[in-house]
Amino acid sequence: MRGLAAALGVPEARMASLLAELGEEAVASDIPLDFEVAQLLALEHGVSLTLEPLADATRPAGASVRAEDVVRPPVVAILGHVDHGKTSILDALRASRIAAGEAGGITQRIGAFVAGGITWVDTPGHALFSSMRARGAALTDVALLVVAADQGAQEQTAEAIRHIRAASVPFIVALNKMDKPGADAHAARLSLLQHGVVAEELGGDVPTVELSAVRRTGLDSLCELLQLQAELLELRARPLAPVSGTVLEADVSQKRGVVATVLLQQGTLRAGDIIVAGISWGRVRTMLGDDGRTREMATAGVPVQLSGLRDVPRSGDRLVVVASERRARQLIEARVRRELDEAGDARRMARRARTAARTASIGAAGGSALSDQPLAVPVAVKAESSGGLEAIVSALATLPARRAQPLVVLAAVGALTEADVEHAGTCGAALIGYNVAASARVKAAAAAAGVRISCSPIIYTLLDEAREILRAALPPDRTEQRVGRAELLDTFVITANAALQGKGAPKRPVVGGMRVVEGSVKSSALVRVLRAGECVHEAEVLSLRHFKEDVSEVTKGSECGVILEGGWAGWQPGDEVLCLTYMETEASLE
Repeated sequence: MRGLAAALGVPEARMASLLAELGEEAVASDIPLDFEVAQLLALEHGVSLTLEPLADATRPAGASVRAEDVVRPPVVAILGHVDHGKTSILDALRASRIAAGEAGGITQRIGAFVAGGITWVDTPGHALFSSMRARGAALTDVALLVVAADQGAQEQTAEAIRHIRAASVPFIVALNKMDKPGADAHAARLSLLQHGVVAEELGGDVPTVELSAVRRTGLDSLCELLQLQAELLELRARPLAPVSGTVLEADVSQKRGVVATVLLQQGTLRAGDIIVAGISWGRVRTMLGDDGRTREMATAGVPVQLSGLRDVPRSGDRLVVVASERRARQLIEARVRRELDEAGDARRMARRARTAARTASIGAAGGSALSDQPLAVPVAVKAESSGGLEAIVSALATLPARRAQPLVVLAAVGALTEADVEHAGTCGAALIGYNVAASARVKAAAAAAGVRISCSPIIYTLLDEAREILRAALPPDRTEQRVGRAELLDTFVITANAALQGKGAPKRPVVGGMRVVEGSVKSSALVRVLRAGECVHEAEVLSLRHFKEDVSEVTKGSECGVILEGGWAGWQPGDEVLCLTYMETEASLE
């Protein structure tokens, strides 16, 4: 245990604690661990272990290729700005029409396909899917940066370059859309210079290839260039190593249950294996290749869709095979406890930060800053897949709204159900469905519960809906309008009739006798009493009289008597009385 702790840079006490969480008895620090236990401990720190055979005296010194090593296909992640043709390139390579069926005309989930002996990881280009692009770059052997030749480098191009550099992988630039009238490959290469990418044609070290996905030109050159890069990297896998992979995407199918798209990095996954992915576990029931055919096993570098997990894993979760269901439950229980502890710590830190900020604001502004706190508007979110759920929840958290912010009270993968409506109704939340539809029964339940449902397969359409939900939760903006001004002449006391007492007036209310000098004074309007220019009282008109008659309005030049709500008796001759009304308009989020 001591050697593993040192290699991982983890204190031995922390390692012993993890052992206890996994249900293992504490061992002396100098006693070797069982390999499976050591592998699980390492995976909890993001490291995958490999079981090495004992040294073979007959193997030449310095030999690095083991007998069990096999060549694996290169994994190529396609990154770039939205609508620069990433999925269209894949369609051209696979003779498919994926791009034509995408909602909103943009890729909104990560996908993996095999074509030309290469495993392609397709990532969304829209600004809202940054985490998916980062995940694709981290999994890749070679990155393919797609740049439209008629537009050059754009905002998400720069972001993709940052992801590629963070992953420390080689990359190739594909200058797509060379069929467009405004295509200029040289200008596109020059546009990359501002991001530190120097093409080989400009004296740099980044290969580029010109192509057109529409006309299917340049694709052979692209594949040859990628295969050459793969040969230089000498990509190999170990089928006999412990299984280690990554969940690219996951969703729920009515026929197959939880379905996860997985890309293995090492080992061989077989039907019947017990697997753990994040805080989900199960036994592999079926595996399908990207061609839809059933597979009995999956090897490194080839994506598969597998079923059998009990819960929906998150995109990016590491997948491992364990020896028993008992071990799987132990691992899940340890991870759930750790996540709950971390979530509790995060909530406590957030509360302390909010309290400190509120205290500082009150001290600086005399308490007025409390009204500047954004309104928390509860929302419940359901999505078709775990990657989509991650994207929509992240996007909601960054909505630029100063006066209101969404509070996610439910975030789950799967179809909208009546239970979701009940949960949303209990929390007073609106229900947002990303790429899932509401059935007639769900809509009826929502109507009965007064729950607003917004569904769309396009993420930026849903964000517009979310802004409307936030705006609707805010009270209307009120604009003050002055309709009249009066001068207080005198005060007198009357005996209130039954009607006035029924409205809350005292038995002997004080009446403010005044002359209207501008506009009019109206019944039920708001009155603001000014004394030496300072507001001394503000209340609605309870009773307005002209002589002995109750009236609804008294205009300029006339005298009247006013009783304010609550029977305010603080009138003083010479007070200035403003009569106000408010115009209500739709609230602004800013």
